[in-house]
Amino acid sequence: MRLFCCVQTIQIIVFGLFIDSVFLTIHIQQNGYKGIVVSISDKVSEDQLLLSTIQTWLTEASHKMYIATKYHVYLKEITIIIPSTWSNNGAYSYISSSIAKNAHVKIGEYPDYKSPFARTYGKCGKEGLYIHFTTDLVKAGDSGGYGNLGIVFTHEWGHYRWGIFDEYPTVRENDQLVKFYQYDGKYEPVRCITNMEGDIYDLKNRGECSVDNNGKPDHNCHFRPHSDHRATAKASIMGHAYIKTMSMFCDGESSDPATYHNRFAPNNQNTRCSGRSAWEIMRQHSDFKNTVPSSATANTVPTFRILQVTQQHKICLVVDVSGSMGSEIRQTRDNMASLIKYGLPNNSYVGIVKFSSTATLVKGLTLISTDGDRSTLVSYLPTTTGGSTSIGAGLQTAYEALSSNGNVNGSIIYLATDGQENAPPSIADVQPTLLSNGITVHSLAISNAADPKIQDLAFASGGKSYFYSASSANSTALLDALTEPFKDLSSDALIRIKSVHVDTKDQNGVFEEKFYIDGTVGRETVVQLIAENLRDVNLTVSHEDDVYTIIGASSDVGGIAVKIPGIAGIGEYMIWITSSINRVVGTISIQSRARTINADVIQTDVMTEISNFNFTSNLPFPLYVSVLRGANPVIRATVIANIENQNGQSSSLLLKDNAVGADVEAGDGIYSGYILPNLITANGRHSIKVIIAGYNAAVVISKPVSTALSEAYGEVELQEESIGQFMRVNLANEVVVSNYVQSDSDVDVIPPSPILTLHLRKVDTDNNTFTLGWTAVGDDFDTGTAIAYDFRISADYTKITTFPDQQEVLHSEQIPNEAGSEESFSFKLNKEGTHSTYFVIVRAIDDFNNTGDISNVVTVSVITDPSWLKEKPSIWSSGFRSTFLIGISAGVALILIVVLVSCVIYVRKRRGGGSSKGSV
Repeated sequence: MRLFCCVQTIQIIVFGLFIDSVFLTIHIQQNGYKGIVVSISDKVSEDQLLLSTIQTWLTEASHKMYIATKYHVYLKEITIIIPSTWSNNGAYSYISSSIAKNAHVKIGEYPDYKSPFARTYGKCGKEGLYIHFTTDLVKAGDSGGYGNLGIVFTHEWGHYRWGIFDEYPTVRENDQLVKFYQYDGKYEPVRCITNMEGDIYDLKNRGECSVDNNGKPDHNCHFRPHSDHRATAKASIMGHAYIKTMSMFCDGESSDPATYHNRFAPNNQNTRCSGRSAWEIMRQHSDFKNTVPSSATANTVPTFRILQVTQQHKICLVVDVSGSMGSEIRQTRDNMASLIKYGLPNNSYVGIVKFSSTATLVKGLTLISTDGDRSTLVSYLPTTTGGSTSIGAGLQTAYEALSSNGNVNGSIIYLATDGQENAPPSIADVQPTLLSNGITVHSLAISNAADPKIQDLAFASGGKSYFYSASSANSTALLDALTEPFKDLSSDALIRIKSVHVDTKDQNGVFEEKFYIDGTVGRETVVQLIAENLRDVNLTVSHEDDVYTIIGASSDVGGIAVKIPGIAGIGEYMIWITSSINRVVGTISIQSRARTINADVIQTDVMTEISNFNFTSNLPFPLYVSVLRGANPVIRATVIANIENQNGQSSSLLLKDNAVGADVEAGDGIYSGYILPNLITANGRHSIKVIIAGYNAAVVISKPVSTALSEAYGEVELQEESIGQFMRVNLANEVVVSNYVQSDSDVDVIPPSPILTLHLRKVDTDNNTFTLGWTAVGDDFDTGTAIAYDFRISADYTKITTFPDQQEVLHSEQIPNEAGSEESFSFKLNKEGTHSTYFVIVRAIDDFNNTGDISNVVTVSVITDPSWLKEKPSIWSSGFRSTFLIGISAGVALILIVVLVSCVIYVRKRRGGGSSKGSV
């Protein structure tokens, strides 16, 4: 019974012209989270009951979270963004679709994936990307098979906000979950609280579990915690959120056995957080460092604000035409022309502002719905320069233009500049007005000289920041930066397939390039060429027997394009560019849309943990790329990051999805890598372009097996679906590097990454021999090959994790393989005491004798009785032991009663010579 819902009133704000900009960032005010954004996918049909259900659910989640965090935090203010397709009738204010895309909680429909999840980087204590729930589960609530949905939300919030992990079986060995581990002469089930009550059960055969010759439980064996009327466990939310009594997190510093963390179990929390409990990680988070517990009776009912994704986008392009832009204005004009022609959605209102010492509205908001509208708008793009730089004036004029025809909320400003502001008004003068009115600002720094405050403005408004170095001879960053923030502006997203630099001189007057159309895209496919002089330029695109050609004219501004009619065929396409008159230098860009509207396509996103990087040679600078189709990860893709600095120099980095170094989990569709010192060659701004290609790629579809228990334990059937060849291109936010000092020894001080995949692969009980398995790391974080391994063993967990150098060495002359390779090592345990537990770790060492941090800890214990499971059921838990003892006691009592009754009957028969009516 949810009594708190009966005595509190949900507060809802559905309209209002003032949009508090701080909702873009989650923060705490008097123990309550503010700034939380929940978005409902455009694929969800209008459903007012769903909107009400979400509010009721999150109200309960707020209360559950408050209890679970020992009265530290709850959900105070929540903004729910509804799709543009839902009815409004003036009830809701509008917001940009880019805010919805970056929501903290997403409600959508994924037919292949029903389970709630948090998309994270996978690092301990690191905030993630977002939380996702399906509409079906939200509607089902507590009857959806995952337990109380308020607790489930708190579980996912733990992943997303605090960087804590699952405590049920999650570690895999040979594609099977590790559900038991060795401890004190037996196998223990993976769980956070060791005294949790439950049963051992063969999930497949619905009966008693069996063990192999080494005493290891069969892979069908599960520990099944009590989740019915017998359940009493209250921790851990990260382990068994579906149990109705669950209400707390595990705590390694607690004296309460009901919440005391089991640091030995092989699960993601222990593996990724070095055996520390959820609460130990949470206490290090600013949410808890900066708060003290409040009253247990505090009002935890959130205030809800309902906003709607704007149905008709209002966009203002703000272009710097100061004197310093003289050499860049024409190229900027050409690429903005391409954006207007092919990158902005139909039925948008678009205006153009230019600024130098002052600002001018070159073209007021204009509805673009035809090619003619776009061409007319292109003709207003500025081509001349001169004067000082008043960025604030350009922003102020853009705001006035956007607010000229109604509500400005949800509008977008794209600001492009190459200089420092040196004339009033300033950015600071205008920024409060932009933020308070819900305007999103995207910024483009053209050269390193651009004012750094434009990046701050973009981030404060929920926008993106990009960098283009005019010094680079073959960069596509200018067009990439203009296109990137608009690709998801509508629910019918623009898919960027490829962008390449073009120069016909390099190929004897003929430029050739190929691209692929995969099975998820093909509608409205456009191949465009952006170049300054297009007279008599021939652009030809061919696929099998289909050939498409266009010839440019001197009057063409910005570019020419081949539009493939209908739905483009799947397969390889060829591009040829020739000119009999001029050398052609420019950029080719290929874009398309989903093959069918609302279909799940292969989508990619580039993510950096930080945008301002203070350079230290041995400090890892990770880069992540998410490759998904719907909610499902795409594996075996080739992902390469090209890094350009302000001087036009470039380097490249191969990103991997192999659980090595920056990559925490293999096969999750997040490709990762460290940008090492040899890839950074200057201070200042950097542009990172990522190219994704799939030649033998597949999408992994996770289908939960039939029982709710196995869903709760993460037991799923992993099915691969081949997706053939594909290409995608993305641009990251600009990255600013400071304090870089070039040194030949930079790489020498970089240690190998810690090994976080160590597991017990095989056990030979007869010979007390154990085989460990893991994935090799590199000599420099996650690249190259280490030179040696250092194995250590101890009977003391604290000592081996705190003082590994002082623990016993497991001697090995094993030569490491290249990073990403599968490794194994066998050793014999010659120890006294058959029930003793020992702890093993490994570290990689490079050729400069740098030693990586210790791996996750593996426990080993000699098991002498292979039939321990059948003969010693009482070892499992207090619950199992109690049940067993109660059963024995009841049996003995029953026998005594039977004997006593028999004796009475016998005596009566002897006395009476027969039965008597009415006797008992």
